Amino acid sequence: MWIAYLHLYIQYVPLICLAIGFILFCIAYILENNSVKQIALALFVLVAISTYVFLRSGEGSPNLIKEIRGIDYKLIHEHENKAANLQGLLYLLGLVSLIGLWAQLKNKNYYKTICLIAICLSALAISGGFFLKY
Repeated sequence: MWIAYLHLYIQYVPLICLAIGFILFCIAYILENNSVKQIALALFVLVAISTYVFLRSGEGSPNLIKEIRGIDYKLIHEHENKAANLQGLLYLLGLVSLIGLWAQLKNKNYYKTICLIAICLSALAISGGFFLKY
């Protein structure tokens, strides 16, 4: 049963880090500050890692809570499917962010393009992440 509680405790870590990273990225674009962009990209990498932990902790939860009265298994299945779709997007965001951190470190000329892709992916993830039913 502890795995279900772990899933509930860490469920907001990816979404909060994603929202903070997005806000920081917007501020960094306005101020044209590469240090703040690096922090936002690092937060997006943290989002990808915490998403992995979060979703692994949620795998055993349906078996534990399906015995509770009033819980509709169809809602749980729908929640799992939406989370799986969002998972791919968050992993892609983490990968793009890692590439962005590397590109900034090596002074690559496509760093700004990578940052633009990362901010678009984070906006998509935010819009999708807050529509999961709990």
